Amino acid sequence: MSTRISACLVISLSVAACSCGSRSEASAAVVSFAEALADSDYVTAWELLTPASQERYEAAADVLLEFGWIEAGPVLAGAAPSITEQMFGQLDGFMLFEATVSAAPQSFELSTSVKSVSYPDSGLAVVVLRTGDGLQEVEARRAADGQGWLVDLSTLEPPLQEAPGE
Repeated sequence: MSTRISACLVISLSVAACSCGSRSEASAAVVSFAEALADSDYVTAWELLTPASQERYEAAADVLLEFGWIEAGPVLAGAAPSITEQMFGQLDGFMLFEATVSAAPQSFELSTSVKSVSYPDSGLAVVVLRTGDGLQEVEARRAADGQGWLVDLSTLEPPLQEAPGE
């Protein structure tokens, strides 16, 4: 084997090794999020969300506060029954996240079975999970500081039915 081919092989293997690390980090963020919810560790789950995902909860809390308890109370009774009228004045994104997730039994049963990970670009990973309802695509985005990955719920859609034989 020539020196040139050996050098190319070493470089290719090095690049492949780096890519694998990123893949496992992106899928690890999604799996960690699912595990945190299963353990009712809402603080960890919240910290694993992208700022955009957290902002959606913050914005929803702001809208509910604008409507006031009289109008928002019935909505919260269905989606976040743990939020009482006494708690309502302190409503923020995290409180809304915790209350809605804890009220949804399916939140505790999220899949951690990773089928695949793809990278449309260097800052975005699409992690495909196997679920009882089909394949679930969950996006993970590279953290702003470049260290690690965060789960992006802003594009979450219902699971896709898996084709036979997949």
